[in-house]
Amino acid sequence: MTFDDLYYWATVKGFDLESSIPFHSPTFHLPINRSDEENLPLRLLDMMDLNSAQNYREACYFLPQKKELFFTDYSSEAILLSTILERELNQSIVQWVRRELGIDVSKFFAAYQPGRSAHYHGEAKDNIIDFNRYCNDAERKNWQAPSLGQSCAAIRTYCEWRHVRPFPEADALFFSRWAQLVSRRNRVIHLQTTRTVTLNELYELKTLFEHFMFAYLPALAKLRSELLGYSDDDKPFPGKLPNIAD
Repeated sequence: MTFDDLYYWATVKGFDLESSIPFHSPTFHLPINRSDEENLPLRLLDMMDLNSAQNYREACYFLPQKKELFFTDYSSEAILLSTILERELNQSIVQWVRRELGIDVSKFFAAYQPGRSAHYHGEAKDNIIDFNRYCNDAERKNWQAPSLGQSCAAIRTYCEWRHVRPFPEADALFFSRWAQLVSRRNRVIHLQTTRTVTLNELYELKTLFEHFMFAYLPALAKLRSELLGYSDDDKPFPGKLPNIAD
Protein backbone atom coordinates (compact mmCIF):
# COMPACT_ATOMS: atom_id res chain seq x y z
CA MET A 1 0.00 0.00 0.00
CA THR A 2 1.48 3.31 -1.06
CA PHE A 3 1.23 6.65 0.72
CA ASP A 4 -1.32 7.70 -1.91
CA ASP A 5 -3.43 4.65 -1.07
CA LEU A 6 -3.27 5.51 2.64
CA TYR A 7 -4.15 9.13 1.91
CA TYR A 8 -7.16 8.02 -0.12
CA TRP A 9 -8.47 5.74 2.61
CA ALA A 10 -7.91 8.36 5.30
CA THR A 11 -9.77 11.03 3.33
CA VAL A 12 -12.74 8.84 2.44
CA LYS A 13 -13.07 8.10 6.16
CA GLY A 14 -13.48 11.81 6.75
CA PHE A 15 -10.12 12.78 8.26
CA ASP A 16 -8.94 16.32 7.58
CA LEU A 17 -5.29 15.60 6.88
CA GLU A 18 -4.59 18.99 5.34
CA SER A 19 -4.81 20.70 8.72
CA SER A 20 -2.68 18.10 10.50
CA ILE A 21 0.90 16.99 10.06
CA PRO A 22 1.75 16.62 6.35
CA PHE A 23 0.94 13.07 5.30
CA HIS A 24 4.30 12.44 3.68
CA SER A 25 6.10 13.40 6.86
CA PRO A 26 7.81 10.43 8.53
CA THR A 27 6.35 11.65 11.84
CA PHE A 28 2.75 11.37 10.64
CA HIS A 29 0.36 9.57 12.99
CA LEU A 30 -3.26 8.75 12.36
CA PRO A 31 -5.91 10.44 14.46
CA ILE A 32 -6.68 8.18 17.42
CA ASN A 33 -9.63 6.09 16.28
CA ARG A 34 -10.60 2.63 17.36
CA SER A 35 -11.11 -0.11 14.81
CA ASP A 36 -12.95 -3.42 14.74
CA GLU A 37 -9.53 -5.01 14.37
CA GLU A 38 -8.15 -3.40 17.52
CA ASN A 39 -8.42 -5.90 20.34
CA LEU A 40 -6.20 -4.38 22.99
CA PRO A 41 -8.34 -2.38 25.43
CA LEU A 42 -7.60 1.28 26.02
CA ARG A 43 -6.16 0.65 29.45
CA LEU A 44 -3.39 -1.46 27.90
CA LEU A 45 -2.78 0.99 25.07
CA ASP A 46 -2.45 3.71 27.69
CA MET A 47 0.42 1.76 29.26
CA MET A 48 2.41 1.75 26.04
CA ASP A 49 4.96 4.26 24.94
CA LEU A 50 3.20 6.79 22.69
CA ASN A 51 4.99 5.54 19.56
CA SER A 52 4.01 1.95 20.37
CA ALA A 53 0.35 2.87 20.86
CA GLN A 54 0.26 4.83 17.62
CA ASN A 55 1.98 2.02 15.72
CA TYR A 56 -0.62 -0.44 16.94
CA ARG A 57 -3.50 1.84 15.97
CA GLU A 58 -2.03 2.37 12.51
CA ALA A 59 -1.45 -1.33 11.93
CA CYS A 60 -5.02 -2.15 12.97
CA TYR A 61 -6.71 0.75 11.22
CA PHE A 62 -5.52 0.00 7.70
CA LEU A 63 -5.82 -3.79 7.94
CA PRO A 64 -9.56 -3.95 7.02
CA GLN A 65 -9.01 -1.72 4.00
CA LYS A 66 -6.14 -3.83 2.76
CA LYS A 67 -8.29 -6.96 3.16
CA GLU A 68 -11.10 -5.35 1.16
CA LEU A 69 -8.65 -4.58 -1.65
CA PHE A 70 -7.28 -8.16 -1.56
CA PHE A 71 -3.74 -7.08 -0.71
CA THR A 72 -1.33 -9.99 -0.55
CA ASP A 73 1.53 -8.49 1.47
CA TYR A 74 1.19 -7.62 5.16
CA SER A 75 4.86 -7.02 5.88
CA SER A 76 4.27 -3.45 7.06
CA GLU A 77 1.83 -4.53 9.78
CA ALA A 78 4.17 -7.32 10.90
CA ILE A 79 7.05 -4.86 11.15
CA LEU A 80 4.93 -2.47 13.23
CA LEU A 81 4.03 -5.23 15.71
CA SER A 82 7.68 -6.25 15.94
CA THR A 83 8.72 -2.66 16.56
CA ILE A 84 6.22 -2.38 19.42
CA LEU A 85 7.48 -5.60 20.98
CA GLU A 86 11.10 -4.48 20.82
CA ARG A 87 10.35 -1.04 22.22
CA GLU A 88 8.27 -2.28 25.15
CA LEU A 89 10.82 -4.92 26.19
CA ASN A 90 13.88 -2.74 25.58
CA GLN A 91 12.35 0.02 27.70
CA SER A 92 11.48 -2.24 30.62
CA ILE A 93 13.02 -5.61 31.36
CA VAL A 94 16.18 -4.91 29.35
CA GLN A 95 16.71 -1.71 31.36
CA TRP A 96 16.14 -3.71 34.54
CA VAL A 97 18.95 -6.13 33.74
CA ARG A 98 21.19 -3.20 32.76
CA ARG A 99 20.62 -1.79 36.23
CA GLU A 100 21.39 -5.20 37.73
CA LEU A 101 24.66 -5.24 35.78
CA GLY A 102 25.74 -1.85 37.10
CA ILE A 103 24.30 0.69 34.66
CA ASP A 104 22.87 3.84 36.25
CA VAL A 105 19.52 3.76 34.43
CA SER A 106 18.27 6.81 36.33
CA LYS A 107 20.70 8.82 34.17
CA PHE A 108 21.30 6.44 31.25
CA PHE A 109 17.90 4.94 30.56
CA ALA A 110 18.14 3.33 27.12
CA ALA A 111 21.44 5.16 26.71
CA TYR A 112 25.12 4.29 26.62
CA GLN A 113 26.98 4.88 29.90
CA PRO A 114 30.65 5.64 29.19
CA GLY A 115 33.21 3.59 31.04
CA ARG A 116 30.80 0.90 32.20
CA SER A 117 30.82 -2.79 31.29
CA ALA A 118 27.53 -4.70 31.34
CA HIS A 119 28.15 -8.15 29.88
CA TYR A 120 26.24 -11.33 30.57
CA HIS A 121 26.02 -14.69 28.87
CA GLY A 122 22.99 -16.40 27.45
CA GLU A 123 22.11 -20.07 27.73
CA ALA A 124 25.45 -20.84 26.07
CA LYS A 125 28.04 -19.50 28.51
CA ASP A 126 30.47 -18.63 25.75
CA ASN A 127 27.86 -16.35 24.14
CA ILE A 128 28.56 -13.06 25.91
CA ILE A 129 25.92 -10.35 25.43
CA ASP A 130 26.74 -6.67 25.87
CA PHE A 131 23.95 -4.64 27.47
CA ASN A 132 25.97 -1.42 27.29
CA ARG A 133 27.06 -1.64 23.68
CA TYR A 134 28.19 1.59 22.08
CA CYS A 135 26.92 2.62 18.66
CA ASN A 136 27.84 5.74 16.77
CA ASP A 137 24.32 7.12 16.63
CA ALA A 138 23.46 10.10 18.81
CA GLU A 139 19.73 9.76 18.11
CA ARG A 140 19.84 6.37 19.83
CA LYS A 141 21.75 7.98 22.70
CA ASN A 142 24.73 5.95 21.47
CA TRP A 143 23.28 2.69 22.84
CA GLN A 144 22.60 -0.43 20.81
CA ALA A 145 20.19 -2.90 22.39
CA PRO A 146 20.85 -6.63 22.00
CA SER A 147 18.49 -8.58 19.80
CA LEU A 148 15.31 -9.71 21.54
CA GLY A 149 16.43 -13.33 21.34
CA GLN A 150 19.77 -12.49 22.96
CA SER A 151 18.08 -10.49 25.70
CA CYS A 152 15.59 -13.27 26.40
CA ALA A 153 18.30 -15.92 26.77
CA ALA A 154 20.59 -13.75 28.89
CA ILE A 155 17.92 -12.38 31.22
CA ARG A 156 16.38 -15.83 31.72
CA THR A 157 19.81 -17.21 32.64
CA TYR A 158 20.52 -14.25 34.92
CA CYS A 159 17.24 -14.72 36.78
CA GLU A 160 17.78 -18.46 37.18
CA TRP A 161 21.33 -18.14 38.47
CA ARG A 162 20.65 -15.16 40.77
CA HIS A 163 17.20 -16.36 41.89
CA VAL A 164 15.66 -12.98 41.13
CA ARG A 165 12.75 -11.70 39.06
CA PRO A 166 12.14 -8.24 37.61
CA PHE A 167 8.44 -8.71 38.47
CA PRO A 168 6.46 -11.64 39.93
CA GLU A 169 5.04 -12.75 36.55
CA ALA A 170 8.54 -13.19 35.08
CA ASP A 171 8.54 -16.95 35.55
CA ALA A 172 9.46 -19.81 33.21
CA LEU A 173 6.21 -19.36 31.26
CA PHE A 174 7.00 -15.68 30.66
CA PHE A 175 10.39 -16.49 29.13
CA SER A 176 8.89 -19.36 27.13
CA ARG A 177 6.24 -17.04 25.65
CA TRP A 178 8.87 -14.39 24.98
CA ALA A 179 11.05 -16.89 23.11
CA GLN A 180 8.05 -18.23 21.16
CA LEU A 181 7.02 -14.73 20.13
CA VAL A 182 10.56 -13.83 19.05
CA SER A 183 10.78 -17.03 17.01
CA ARG A 184 7.50 -16.28 15.24
CA ARG A 185 8.53 -12.67 14.75
CA ASN A 186 11.83 -13.68 13.16
CA ARG A 187 10.15 -16.15 10.83
CA VAL A 188 7.63 -13.59 9.63
CA ILE A 189 9.92 -10.56 9.42
CA HIS A 190 12.73 -12.38 7.65
CA LEU A 191 10.25 -13.73 5.11
CA GLN A 192 9.66 -10.26 3.73
CA THR A 193 13.20 -10.14 2.34
CA THR A 194 12.34 -12.96 -0.08
CA ARG A 195 8.54 -13.08 -0.31
CA THR A 196 5.41 -11.49 1.07
CA VAL A 197 3.93 -11.94 4.53
CA THR A 198 0.47 -13.47 4.17
CA LEU A 199 -2.60 -12.44 6.14
CA ASN A 200 -2.60 -15.78 7.99
CA GLU A 201 1.02 -15.31 8.99
CA LEU A 202 0.25 -11.82 10.24
CA TYR A 203 -2.72 -13.07 12.26
CA GLU A 204 -0.58 -15.78 13.87
CA LEU A 205 1.96 -13.15 14.91
CA LYS A 206 -0.78 -10.74 16.02
CA THR A 207 -2.45 -13.39 18.17
CA LEU A 208 0.79 -14.27 19.96
CA PHE A 209 1.58 -10.57 20.35
CA GLU A 210 -1.80 -9.75 21.89
CA HIS A 211 -1.74 -12.72 24.27
CA PHE A 212 1.70 -11.63 25.45
CA MET A 213 0.59 -8.02 25.90
CA PHE A 214 -2.57 -8.98 27.78
CA ALA A 215 -0.53 -11.11 30.18
CA TYR A 216 2.55 -8.96 30.77
CA LEU A 217 2.20 -5.36 29.59
CA PRO A 218 0.86 -4.07 32.94
CA ALA A 219 3.89 -5.51 34.74
CA LEU A 220 6.31 -4.27 32.07
CA ALA A 221 4.79 -0.77 32.16
CA LYS A 222 4.99 -0.66 35.96
CA LEU A 223 8.62 -1.81 35.85
CA ARG A 224 9.47 0.89 33.33
CA SER A 225 7.84 3.55 35.49
CA GLU A 226 9.77 2.36 38.54
CA LEU A 227 13.07 2.42 36.65
CA LEU A 228 12.34 5.98 35.54
CA GLY A 229 11.51 7.00 39.11
CA TYR A 230 7.78 7.58 38.69
CA SER A 231 5.45 6.99 41.61
CA ASP A 232 2.31 4.89 41.36
CA ASP A 233 0.24 8.07 41.13
CA ASP A 234 2.12 9.32 38.09
CA LYS A 235 0.92 8.35 34.63
CA PRO A 236 3.84 9.04 32.29
CA PHE A 237 2.56 6.86 29.43
CA PRO A 238 1.62 7.10 26.71
CA GLY A 239 4.20 9.78 26.14
CA LYS A 240 7.73 10.21 24.99
CA LEU A 241 10.42 9.22 27.43
CA PRO A 242 12.18 12.10 29.13
CA ASN A 243 15.46 13.11 27.52
CA ILE A 244 17.31 12.14 30.68
CA ALA A 245 20.47 10.86 29.02
CA ASP A 246 21.51 14.26 27.61
